[in-house]
Amino acid sequence: MYEGEEWHATRAVYDGLVPRLTGVHRTEPRNVTKEFPLPPVVRVTGGRAAGKSRLIELLHESYDRRLAVAHADLADPAFGHPGLASAHPAGSAADDGDGGDGADRGDRGDRGDRSDSAAGGEDGGTETASPAGPPGSPGPPDQAEPSGPSSGAARSGPGGAPGHSIAVGMLRPAPRPGQAAVPGLAAPPVPGATPPPYPVDTLALSRLLSLLAYQLGVRTAGPGRPVTCHRLTLGLLLLTVWRPDPATTDPHDATRELREFIAAWYADRRGASGAVDIGRWLEEIGPRLPGLLGFPGLEGLVGVLLTTARQLLPGRRAGKEALRWWGGSVPGRGGDGFARLFEFVNAFRQRDEDGRREGRSLLVAALLADVEAQRGLWHSFSRTPPPLLLLDNVHTPLGEHLLSLLLPAYDNGARDGQGGRGGPGRGAAFRPVIVTTALGDPAAYRSCETVRHATAHWRPPGPNQPSPRAWLLSLGIPALHRDDTQRLFPAAGWSASLAWPVDRLSGGREGIVRAVAHAVSGAPAPGDGNALLGRPAPDDGGGGGDGGDGDGGGDGGDGNGGRTVGDLLLARLLPDPGMRDELALLAPALTKEAAVWLMRAVTAPDRSAARYTVASRLAAVTAELDGGHWRRIPWRWPAGEPGGGDGVPFVADPALRTLLLHRLRTRLAGRWETVQRRLRAFHNSAHLDEDAMGHGLAQLHHTLSLGRLEAVVRRLHHRLPGMSAAEWLSWVNIICAAPPPPPPPAPSAAHAEPGTCPACIRDSGTATHDAITVLVRGVWRLSDPLAALPSTAGLLQISGALLDIQRARPDEAAYLTAADAWPALLGQGVQAPELTLSVEDRR
Repeated sequence: MYEGEEWHATRAVYDGLVPRLTGVHRTEPRNVTKEFPLPPVVRVTGGRAAGKSRLIELLHESYDRRLAVAHADLADPAFGHPGLASAHPAGSAADDGDGGDGADRGDRGDRGDRSDSAAGGEDGGTETASPAGPPGSPGPPDQAEPSGPSSGAARSGPGGAPGHSIAVGMLRPAPRPGQAAVPGLAAPPVPGATPPPYPVDTLALSRLLSLLAYQLGVRTAGPGRPVTCHRLTLGLLLLTVWRPDPATTDPHDATRELREFIAAWYADRRGASGAVDIGRWLEEIGPRLPGLLGFPGLEGLVGVLLTTARQLLPGRRAGKEALRWWGGSVPGRGGDGFARLFEFVNAFRQRDEDGRREGRSLLVAALLADVEAQRGLWHSFSRTPPPLLLLDNVHTPLGEHLLSLLLPAYDNGARDGQGGRGGPGRGAAFRPVIVTTALGDPAAYRSCETVRHATAHWRPPGPNQPSPRAWLLSLGIPALHRDDTQRLFPAAGWSASLAWPVDRLSGGREGIVRAVAHAVSGAPAPGDGNALLGRPAPDDGGGGGDGGDGDGGGDGGDGNGGRTVGDLLLARLLPDPGMRDELALLAPALTKEAAVWLMRAVTAPDRSAARYTVASRLAAVTAELDGGHWRRIPWRWPAGEPGGGDGVPFVADPALRTLLLHRLRTRLAGRWETVQRRLRAFHNSAHLDEDAMGHGLAQLHHTLSLGRLEAVVRRLHHRLPGMSAAEWLSWVNIICAAPPPPPPPAPSAAHAEPGTCPACIRDSGTATHDAITVLVRGVWRLSDPLAALPSTAGLLQISGALLDIQRARPDEAAYLTAADAWPALLGQGVQAPELTLSVEDRR
């Protein structure tokens, strides 16, 4: 990356807004004036490769270990922490009932071993965090029963002493000698049993919350203090541990059984008479806890969990506060904390979605309550900076669900200045600074630039703003200006000829510009975009892409050679490799109707599975193209001309279309002619012969994409007398926007012999025909988005061709106007189909 770590499109957020919300400078060890006592929940929206994920990375790199920081990518199965494994035994603790895909999410290796932070502490003053691992994912119903160390076999305590029964899928104290097992607690799972149908979001949310809490507890070296999540830990542990017997139908018995379990949990570790030695029990199951809790391989979690469990003993303030919070937060008509905890856990065992959502809301509220408890009695005087939560890609279903739970919990107690532990007179609630990013249309929100100095257009919601969403501060990432492109390139890699191709390839996406800059950092830049896209891609892809929302993966080469810069850039915009090839075949289509027809035409007859049907495939690509994160620029289709009824072109984002067409021209070059011929046939609804003069505009567009320049010139020459200058030039505009075919050009592109054009016979000469040839060839070549800078000689040829055509049509002054306007526009980087008769006519 060049110019340090700056990511200019979002600089106002990471260098201005976030430091003012946390009260801590991003790069210097000093405080800054906080703008709000209670910060807004920031949501930054942009397209792929616009800089969303890099914003999260910059904030994490800047504040990690200085504040309590947690980050997660909600579009990644591992939440952006690839150190987590994803293997779960059948019937494991995952069978909380959520189902799901078993994708584990957790901490990355560079977080280090958490055992160094497992020091004791009280609520609000400890240096540890204690998230229980979330329930794991159940194995498939037909998976064999596990065996070995993690199986459901009962085990004796150390030295062969009886006392601790451990089974996959449940953690429970074994009965004391001579005592029957406690009824109602989990029995070993039945092999092959199907778990209850609970929503997958409970499982994902549990994992996410436990991961966030785990990160928030990392020991800090700056002004921030780690957060101990006792309340959240207790809730997640009980969800994992308690498995009521389905035969238990009496809720009073279930409450009693849960009470007995919690009493055992809180028993003094020294071993009071009649109590379970909970510390010894936890130490024995410690080696298997990561697998049971859905975090295999995360060794640091074991020590943290053991430490936290010991902090939840009755003599510790942490245990009292945690149970007191649950007792006061779980809705119910009566009962103490034990009874309310039963109501909370039971909500996850019910089939009613309202009950499950209420339970999930409590988990989110527990996390915020743990943050609130961090401040201590002296927070107002010590100016302790709040924790920082960084959530990437909250546009995903899990992200939207999390926000729907987080905002009401954030709002609760915030409007009246009373926090969860604060109560009257304690001042403003203590809330984390939350920065989220989302994939979407940035133009729908005000630019990030507006918060450079102050968030003047946002105020904390008051009584007249009842919706918790009023806490959202929504911002859009601005597009990169063309003038900013050069400074992102190394001096050795920049050339003036790259300015326009890079601008067209990026569409204002800073991540694409940086990737190109990185690709040319080691060698002089090529003279045109085609050579640039054909370069071997650097190994790291340019550093600073948009990660989960568009970095893509794989080699992009599909076995046809090494990965090129073109492959890399397209993967940034379309992470799904199957979608890349699907849309590359459809990219030449002018309309959705043509794309549907083409998809049917190129679908092999044996692809009959439902997932390969035209309808399902078209639904997938249409859903992608309809996303608000694309920059749609429709073409001006001539009024009344067939072929543009449902919008032109089908892929309306110019940068995406350029990269898709380049892929079709290079990686799928063998299919270029087939695709163009089929599209040309689609627009030949009258079934005219190939040499007929009556073919329409769309058909001529695809004819030129086949390299058949002379065939197009003959038809344009034929139509010249019967059309006004404006109509005829609009045809040239659309036709010359045709993507060029793969080299070498088709033999049919050569000039025909004099006299083969009917219009030439009518004109008694080829002067007009030759002028049209020069015009179409010149505008077509300069309208390739990857073309280099136009030469003065080339522009003069286009101007001279239009003057020659005007001589053949002296009654049409528009040709004379175009002779001045088109070369000027082409010289400024404007291309077909955007050419107009004046600069003022352009959008």
